Amino acid sequence: MINLSNYFEGWAANFLSTTGISLITVWIFLRFSFKNWVSHHFQEALEKFRHSQNLEVERLRFSISSMTDRAIKFHGHEFEVLPTLWEDLSNAHRCVSELVASFQFFPDLERMGSSQFEDFIEAAPLRDWQKTELKKSSDKNQYYQSAITAYRTQESMDSFNKFYKKLALSALFLDKNIDCKCNEIASKFRYLLNDFNIRMNNPSIHTNYDKVNDAIETSNLLLGEIREAIRLRLSTGIPLSIIESDGNDR
Repeated sequence: MINLSNYFEGWAANFLSTTGISLITVWIFLRFSFKNWVSHHFQEALEKFRHSQNLEVERLRFSISSMTDRAIKFHGHEFEVLPTLWEDLSNAHRCVSELVASFQFFPDLERMGSSQFEDFIEAAPLRDWQKTELKKSSDKNQYYQSAITAYRTQESMDSFNKFYKKLALSALFLDKNIDCKCNEIASKFRYLLNDFNIRMNNPSIHTNYDKVNDAIETSNLLLGEIREAIRLRLSTGIPLSIIESDGNDR
């Protein structure tokens, strides 16, 4: 006769053994599957992240490259402008300074020999009709002084206008310090030219020579400062204002 107790005990042991093995197998399978699922999704997320990072790096690289190209072109224009601006400025300064100088030298034409006089007239920056009238004039010195002063006045006005036009067209590419000093010296030139024209047209009007001399001295100082600022800008690319600020901080 079968012992039911022993039978059920054996059946239970086999069931538990089989079930335990199945559960372990399922657990191992699930663990392996979950690990693969997590690894797959992690790799997928990592690839998306890498792709987005690569796109961002490329965008930044393009942005930096564009900014660099613009900066190079901008400074390229600046370095093209500065030498011609300095040339026009120095020429305007020379013309205005010579025109308004307190001491003016004029040759004595009356004491020249005929050959010397002819050579001088030929080289003089006068119009042909002025040269003809000068030869016929009874007071050659007075005629020449009047004619050459008018020529120098026009030359100064033309040189100033050329410089100021260049300054206005170049302002976008100039360092702020250079632009400010150039506009300051332009205002001194304008004052000196206006004052000179008033004196020539109205000799009886009282002139404030202290103010005139102050404008001449200031323009000379500004010219030196502008020359140094342009030299540093062309040689180092660093604005003079930064160097002066660094020196003051120390």
